[in-house]
Amino acid sequence: MKPAAPVHGGLGRLAPARRGRPAAPGARPAAPGAASGLKGWAWAGGLIGGARVDLADSRTQWPAQVLAGLGTPWNTLQPEGRLDISSRALSAEWNAGRMTLAGDAVLEARDVSSRLSTLRPMGSYRLRLQGGSAVGLTLD
Repeated sequence: MKPAAPVHGGLGRLAPARRGRPAAPGARPAAPGAASGLKGWAWAGGLIGGARVDLADSRTQWPAQVLAGLGTPWNTLQPEGRLDISSRALSAEWNAGRMTLAGDAVLEARDVSSRLSTLRPMGSYRLRLQGGSAVGLTLD
């Protein structure tokens, strides 16, 4: 699939697709930098068309406090610490209502603490998502 629209600061690309094929070679979104190129068609509760998201290899760091902005239960937990997020050859494809995942992504929560616990820090954790024929999700 040919890339069409940059996503989140160039970390990935979105492209329109119909039945798993690009809608048009070199298709471009209506506005530069917009993620408006992703299209899917709903019919009788199922996805007829397809979509694919490819993410560039990346590594980012975020304060755990950003999770509080997601609402319940994160705003109650008020997490503290650091989130390290990385991806390698990560792509997801939806076709005929099924999703396939390739590559991997890792979320590391380091020195995590919460206002609900007197234990500081509560620990560090790693969540790994591995794509392939059998998608794996592990927590260390």
